[in-house]
Amino acid sequence: MSLKLNTNFILGFLLGYAFYLSFCNGHGTCAMKNNQFSTSHTKIHLHHWLLHVIVWMIVTEKSDFFQGLLMSGIMHGLMYKNWYHIVKKA
Repeated sequence: MSLKLNTNFILGFLLGYAFYLSFCNGHGTCAMKNNQFSTSHTKIHLHHWLLHVIVWMIVTEKSDFFQGLLMSGIMHGLMYKNWYHIVKKA
């Protein structure tokens, strides 16, 4: 993807952002909890922004639309005040 934003990237970004707004209200609550794991001593929260970064690094061929989806997840996730809390004591 060049620096020039195209329609597919913008469409992917808007659809992805709308998806996250519908499930995660940005006030610390999110309907999706399948990215959180607990052990007897720790709680691991793989935030959706982190999962999107991992996918971005692994998938080498990404369409502009898919890049827009990934970027929306990263930007939305980084707006949470606890975005950096990944491992906590249980």
